[in-house]
Amino acid sequence: EVDVHPHPQPDARAGAGRGRAHGLVHGDLGIVTDDDVALLLSKSGETQELLPLLEQLTRLGVPCISITGNKDSTLARNSRVALDGYVREEACP
Repeated sequence: EVDVHPHPQPDARAGAGRGRAHGLVHGDLGIVTDDDVALLLSKSGETQELLPLLEQLTRLGVPCISITGNKDSTLARNSRVALDGYVREEACP
C-alpha cells in the first residue's frame, strides 16, 4: 500500500490517505498535488506495481522519499531522498 496525504500539514480533520499503487495509477491520484510528498517503500525498488506510480508522481512534480533494500534500484535513483532499508535476513521468513 501507498500512503498519500492530501494536505501539506496533517490535522484532526484530514488523515493520511492510503491506497494501493495500482488504484492510484488508475485514477485515484486526483487528490495529490505538488504540495504533497510521497513515501514509497519497496524491498527491491523494482516492483512492477510501484514503478508506474513513481512515474506519475514525478510527472505531477510530487517529491518522493523511498525506503528500499536496493540503493541502485529504479525507485532509489528516481527519488528525491532514498533511504537504505537493506536487511540481510528477514526476521520472520
